[in-house]
Amino acid sequence: MARGLRLAFLALISLGSLAATLYFAGIDTVIETLGSIHWFSIVVAAVLVLANSLLSLVRFRSVLAGLGFQPSWRSLFFAHSIGQVSNQIFLNIIGQSLSRAAALAADGVPFSASVIATYWERIQAAAILFLLSLVSVWYLFVNIHFDLLPAGFSLLSVLATLAVVAVVIFAVVLRPAGMLKGLPTSLRAASRQWPSVLITLLAHACMLGAYLSLLWGIGVMRFDGEVIAALIIVMFTSSLPISFSGWGIRELSAAQALGAIGIDDSAAIASAVAIGLLYLFLVVIFAVVSTLIVMRHRKKYAAQKTQPAAVMTPGINWATIGITIGCMLCAMLLFFQLRIPVRGGELTANVADLISLTSLGLAPFFLWRYRYALPLPKLLLAGLAAVTLVFAASLAYGYSRFGWTSWAFLNRGLGWLIILGYVTTGVAIAVTTDRHRRLLLSTFIATGSTIAVLQLGLMIAALAGIRLHQDIFSLPLKAYAGNTNAFAVQMVMTSAAAIAAWHLGIFGRHRYLLSLILSVACAAIYFCHSRAGLGMTLILLATMMLFPAQSSRRALLPSLIWSLATLLLCTQLHEIYAILVPAVAKAVAFFTNSATSAAEAAYVQQLTALLQVSIERQSGDLERWTSITDGWAMWLERPIFGNGLGAYMHHYLSTTGGPLVIHSVPVWLLAETGLVGLLVVAGTFGIAIRHAFRGMAMPETAGWAIGLLVALVCLGAATTVHDFFFQRSFWFLLGLLAALPNDDRTTGAPAARG
Repeated sequence: MARGLRLAFLALISLGSLAATLYFAGIDTVIETLGSIHWFSIVVAAVLVLANSLLSLVRFRSVLAGLGFQPSWRSLFFAHSIGQVSNQIFLNIIGQSLSRAAALAADGVPFSASVIATYWERIQAAAILFLLSLVSVWYLFVNIHFDLLPAGFSLLSVLATLAVVAVVIFAVVLRPAGMLKGLPTSLRAASRQWPSVLITLLAHACMLGAYLSLLWGIGVMRFDGEVIAALIIVMFTSSLPISFSGWGIRELSAAQALGAIGIDDSAAIASAVAIGLLYLFLVVIFAVVSTLIVMRHRKKYAAQKTQPAAVMTPGINWATIGITIGCMLCAMLLFFQLRIPVRGGELTANVADLISLTSLGLAPFFLWRYRYALPLPKLLLAGLAAVTLVFAASLAYGYSRFGWTSWAFLNRGLGWLIILGYVTTGVAIAVTTDRHRRLLLSTFIATGSTIAVLQLGLMIAALAGIRLHQDIFSLPLKAYAGNTNAFAVQMVMTSAAAIAAWHLGIFGRHRYLLSLILSVACAAIYFCHSRAGLGMTLILLATMMLFPAQSSRRALLPSLIWSLATLLLCTQLHEIYAILVPAVAKAVAFFTNSATSAAEAAYVQQLTALLQVSIERQSGDLERWTSITDGWAMWLERPIFGNGLGAYMHHYLSTTGGPLVIHSVPVWLLAETGLVGLLVVAGTFGIAIRHAFRGMAMPETAGWAIGLLVALVCLGAATTVHDFFFQRSFWFLLGLLAALPNDDRTTGAPAARG
């Protein structure tokens, strides 16, 4: 079911983009242009595409060799071939990495090593294309002066913040833990990857040559820098793992990039379609040939599989390395929603979703491997499985009642799979060691706290009169979460994680860090202007004091006082600012003999208004209560099984033409999944709360349990009046905090197979 949903999701993106592109360019014109390509150009392009694919095979072997594994060429060719097939039908890089790992596992290459090698290979190829694309964009901007991407400032802000977060994590998380001692050795090992960089450049050159050959065959006789720069941008966008093996995205980007330099849309789209068809034909040929080779030499192949691959770097636990790196990257990236400009608007995406889906794809393997010592309580696993079944059945029921609804499929169906991936990613660290689990918790806290500090710093800069672009900073605060309420949830989850870290002793002698982190989070939440965020903050502080776990309330009292004092100061900041700024302006004017401009006065007045948080939301409250009332009425129509996922959105779109969700998770569940769905979800949350209370009674799990309880209580309360069910940070933290320590699992079970 999961595989089918992902396949349908990618088909929707790719076929939708392809259909829109062909519609605007004219499908008849594109087909006619395809038929006019000279046969010699097609042959040259096919040879170059073949060279590109073979070079990618050599690159994969080079990366594996750098990790210490050298499987046979026959095994590599088979893994490469089925990886290309999976690349066509199963979420691009995720399917490719999993299928390669399955093919090479019996050859002595661990799953994690194959996944790491695939990701490193693809990231390396995409990174080189990205750098070349930056050069290409600069070249085109200088030569033809088209506008930069609308979300350029937003992307630069994200990259700058990620760089700061990475530095903070290196300084306050990895260095104190001694994780940087082996960094020089790792850098030397990375420097040995230069052959794969050279191979990548040659592979990209072959693909560029294939595009140029097809354009020449169509009749485009331009081979200047502008064409090469535009084609590099096309190659980069089609390499991103956001489509069905590049289909649709490749054609759309070709029409835009090549069209910007004066090449006809039909020629641009036809060349991109031809590249896709040649690659697809090559995938089929490779799959057939590799299968025949394996079948013909199956006895030798089976005998070969009994011998482990040569390991050049013995003693390295690739599973621990892969899981730790992947989980830490996910903990960092889940805070960032990227804005991707597309024709007619923008698309938001989260890179961490790729990691979460990879974790979900590996979940069956790890469940089998650790079946005697599951990292989650069995009841909680059963609850999550039951929720999945309810959503799947409700999605099918909704389709049978009112037909296909893309919003329900993408946001509720695929969205739940992504959420399960975040739970799996949080849990995955539990199969390693307690040290790595603590590192992941620290990474999550450091990322959220750093973003909050940077946002507050930018706010102070804006209050001081520095004009910042709205894609870099805006009030109310929303950081990179997409909206203010989502950012408030991230800050609450960061606070819950900090409370867990304090109880676990992660802060060591610096126990004041809890007060500091909570104060920063409180300030950020206040200036989100999120009433739900403020409510969750008060509930968080109350829960922290009511359930001190194995600690005393007196030890937690300073954190409570500092947090409340920070909130009180924030409520008066607009008054202080309104008094202080005019006084400073008058002093400056007195000493410089200059007057304050009307624009500056209006700017100060605007900021003063934005600093003041109002609890009145007339339009928002009207929508909220309308949705809740409508949802309640909808549930009364079908109280047992509901109306199917997406029913309310379908109803509201058909009656008003605009989108609206039910602003209450319990009412949404009743309306669309019925009493059955509500009981299943509520039962799963109840199991998690029971697990938290049981964990607080034991010293070794009390810290994890109190963090879990705080997160559950805060989000559970907020979901009664908000649609917060699909917040990534909560589900990631749920998996991380609810995971069972190694000591708590079944003892005496057979050892996990390596």
